Amino acid sequence: MEVELLELPVPKTSIESLTINKAIDFYNSLMKSPYCKSINYYAVEDICEIICFDIEAELGQYRVNDIRKIERLCVQFWKDDDIIPFVYALRKGFPKVKHRNSVFNNWPECLCIYETPYEELKVTWTPNAFLEDIRNWLSKTAKDKLHQEDQQLEPFLLDFDGYVVLPRLINNDDYLQGFIINTTIDGKPFYYFRREEYKIESNSELFVLSLVGQPQTHGIINNKPRTLSDLNDFLVNAQINLVDSCIGILKNIKEKNSKELEKFLLINVILPKKRYENSSDITTDQYVFHTNDTLKTLGEKFGIWEIFKENNYVAYILNPSTPEKKQLETISVCSLKPLIEFDKYLAQILNNTTSGQDINFFTIGLGALGSQVFMNLCRSGFGRWTLIDDDLFMPHNLARHALKKDAIGKYKVNELSNQANYLINDNTFSYPIVANILREKRVDTLEKINKILQLSDIVLDMSASIGVSRMIANDKRFENKRKISLFLNPNGTQLVILGEDYEFKYKLDYLEVCYYRELLTNSNLIDHFKSDLNEVRYSTSCRDISSRIPQENISIFAAISASALKKDVCRKEAVASIWKFDETNYTTCNTTVRLGEEIIIVKNNNWEIIYDDILLEKISIQREKKLPNETGGILIGSFDMERKKLFILDTIIPKDNLEFPASFFRGIDGLKDELSRIKKITANMLTYVGEWHSHPNNCSIKPSEADLELLSWLSNNMSVEGLPAIMLILGENQKHTIKIKI
Repeated sequence: MEVELLELPVPKTSIESLTINKAIDFYNSLMKSPYCKSINYYAVEDICEIICFDIEAELGQYRVNDIRKIERLCVQFWKDDDIIPFVYALRKGFPKVKHRNSVFNNWPECLCIYETPYEELKVTWTPNAFLEDIRNWLSKTAKDKLHQEDQQLEPFLLDFDGYVVLPRLINNDDYLQGFIINTTIDGKPFYYFRREEYKIESNSELFVLSLVGQPQTHGIINNKPRTLSDLNDFLVNAQINLVDSCIGILKNIKEKNSKELEKFLLINVILPKKRYENSSDITTDQYVFHTNDTLKTLGEKFGIWEIFKENNYVAYILNPSTPEKKQLETISVCSLKPLIEFDKYLAQILNNTTSGQDINFFTIGLGALGSQVFMNLCRSGFGRWTLIDDDLFMPHNLARHALKKDAIGKYKVNELSNQANYLINDNTFSYPIVANILREKRVDTLEKINKILQLSDIVLDMSASIGVSRMIANDKRFENKRKISLFLNPNGTQLVILGEDYEFKYKLDYLEVCYYRELLTNSNLIDHFKSDLNEVRYSTSCRDISSRIPQENISIFAAISASALKKDVCRKEAVASIWKFDETNYTTCNTTVRLGEEIIIVKNNNWEIIYDDILLEKISIQREKKLPNETGGILIGSFDMERKKLFILDTIIPKDNLEFPASFFRGIDGLKDELSRIKKITANMLTYVGEWHSHPNNCSIKPSEADLELLSWLSNNMSVEGLPAIMLILGENQKHTIKIKI
């Protein structure tokens, strides 16, 4: 049977006239191939060159699709080589199969040979490989094996007239406002449509018709609908009656008010698709079409009403007839590629946020680090946030803050909350409160804070304030709320993350002093509080100073903090770690702060004395070394004068102790220098807090008369500063007693 072929509407030219290098190379490969035969060459002046040829494909005995052993094809090469060479099938009746490109009506079928973008494909493209890829396309398509099981399903449409950003869910009778954001390089408009409640400045008002089709088997790529008639035909396979749907909404709108008739129609179509006829796995495509006629004009073209030009009056027609195809062909539509508006759901998918999405954060401090941590987690769709801060956004904040220039002079929390909620498309994502958590006196604000705090899961402190950290660790309002603190060292080269466990064994103030102890024992952290950056004065007041920390350091630690929060808030254990950034080789390293297994709390005269088994282990080792003699030293710790707390963490043992089996005299050699070193390393957060000594084996750990005399002497000296006198006596197996005298 003779094969009927399509003729190209372009003048034939001699092969010798080829000028495009890729076309010349391809022709030479054709001539050498045993499977191909060149037929004709066509040229479109200054645009492209087309080579027609017959090609032989390897076909099996059984074919699913009507691919012939010899197929007439042509390849279109472009002079600028900025578009992939198009491959067309010139046999009339060539099947509409998977992996085709969308073309105009009545054009030859265009084969989709590659999925790779041409800019990348060009690097490795060769004419011989191109020929083999075409033969492979024909061979596999004949057996319906071209589309792999792990590949995405084929879309029903590929070509679009423009782009549109839409809300995630739009329904029938929704009203949208739209505007053109830009025109793309290829001349296609880019629209943004939002619901009316956003009150945006709009140049297009739309009425939505949403339609959902029945599932179809994927694989047939259709030509782009250009009229309502084309669109109606396109939707028939999905069992959607577009005409009846349009008539239904037009009748309903007519019964409302004339203002609605000035809107344009947006047709939102959801088309379910499946891989095979009997597949239960269904995915969906979304397609959007925009009419160029108002609803008033559409109703007239549908024959539902007449418009009297004299007074623009709309008169309803009784029992209107169904519009004919030629009437539908007068209504043009443009197809828009839908892009779902960025929202919390999409943020979670794109950031692989799998847990913690609805944890309620009560967040204190939205400065440089805090603002960037918050915005990182906002872009992840992570958590729900209450923001507490009373700072105004100043010009110098632009160096490191997440806010932009238009926020200058405004409260940070208000602007951050607005920015985040708008970005995530959720007005409940964050809520700002302009307040200083330490000094707030307004009754209504305090009531608001306390009410929100009751509903919060995590108290996140990013204020870099010891006062705030100690307050939330001890204030009854924050009881039974897990507390996490994030802050940087003065140079901005180290990040500290402290987080309570869900059993509240490790309170935030204990974690803080353990972090100071880590600085003493880790040689890599001895410069933690060292600052070689001179502060910058940005105004005239003595407090108007700012640091010189580079923005890139803030970004690095904000990323680490956000990642750690996403993981640590879902853990039950406490977290205490120090992240260090090496500015020489651009690496980070993490130190885990050692925490005690057992925390001991002794209460006496309104004071709490807190220490752990790490301290007892250290002094027990020193005791064992000196047996049968007694030994001892001074205790290192930290006072919280406001809350009457004393944390004991470490010890110093002088070099000149006098140690005997029944007595001990504590020396002084090296104490002054070692105390100075400790204060320097910890920025005066750790200091002398008391004395300890050991008793031999098989002896009581009760204080002797000499011990009590020493305790009284200590009390006389410590009470001058309003501090308690502390004496710890250690026996065998870490048995001990601690004496406190105010």
